[in-house]
Amino acid sequence: MKILVVLPNFEGGGAERIHVNLANEWAKSGHEVIFCALEKKGPLIDLIDQKIKVIDLDCKRILFSLNPLIKTIRAIKPQKIVAAMWPVTTVTILAKLLSGSQSKIFLVEHCAYEKIFAKLLGHSLFSIGLSKTLSYIFANKLISVSKGVENSIKKITILPNNKFKVIYNGIPIPKNLKDNKKTLFNTNKKVILAAGTLKQRKDFITIIKALSILKLKNYKDLKLFILGDGPMREQINDVIKKLDMENDVELLGFKKDVYPYMASSDLFVHSSEVEGFALVIAEALSCGTNVVSTDTPHGPKEILNNGEFGNLIPMGDEEQMANAVIEKILNPIDKEVLMKRANEFSIKKCAKLYLEEFK
Repeated sequence: MKILVVLPNFEGGGAERIHVNLANEWAKSGHEVIFCALEKKGPLIDLIDQKIKVIDLDCKRILFSLNPLIKTIRAIKPQKIVAAMWPVTTVTILAKLLSGSQSKIFLVEHCAYEKIFAKLLGHSLFSIGLSKTLSYIFANKLISVSKGVENSIKKITILPNNKFKVIYNGIPIPKNLKDNKKTLFNTNKKVILAAGTLKQRKDFITIIKALSILKLKNYKDLKLFILGDGPMREQINDVIKKLDMENDVELLGFKKDVYPYMASSDLFVHSSEVEGFALVIAEALSCGTNVVSTDTPHGPKEILNNGEFGNLIPMGDEEQMANAVIEKILNPIDKEVLMKRANEFSIKKCAKLYLEEFK
């Protein structure tokens, strides 16, 4: 089977990472996989299987990608097309129709379309819903990475139910990971880990404030490490200095492989204001690492099964986050229980479910 995967780029976000992992699994299964990126850039390029071809459309603006994408589809003649992240999904639908291709096309939605996310995108929910309704009707299937994401799209579109399918994001399940706290973090303190792109909706500032509260309460045996990079790095550093937390918080930058860091941490904390799935939570569970997460409208609640496999707290509440951190440090869930839960989100299972939809 020849599968064309269309993405904006290969930056370090969870959506990009899952599609690289999926493509690698499909390639291992003997399928011919080709990536088509609007821009061939980002650290995840290095993780792509060597058997997979990567086409660079070299388009900084999505609007300019339509004609190059039409030509690519005509040249490759894929049997299946997978496109992720609106509005790339809508442009890919148009390109497929205008190319005259008979390929089946599958659109993947990673984000829940709530008002807060629409505001971040700079569009109204009405305009996003209209765009999706008019274009997604031509898709063979609209795959959402969580039930919450699916419900959010149903609310703003008038697409028929048979267009929808939920397939939870998949992660590679690590094996034989060792605790290398001293090597990776160079500390004897309890390690609190957070990870993600340093941008506003990830709300790392609430975690830092929570740790400062605990420090004032004399919980000084804790240190926060944040994996990731992004536009808010300088602002986050300013908050660290303002709260006098330079010795208690460390920004480690982007890491291609987060698993060694997850496995060597005492607790993973997720602070996002909006999520579609929250890949990093599943990754933490797969390492047997306990989790505290904000109860965003979608994603974390489904992964943690309404709090059974980790603490859920209100968004932006540093006091409750501080309390949850201590509660989980003192009363952790057994590692084996968490790793068993993570198996529900394996990349092998995820890739197989996609292939079943492709038939």
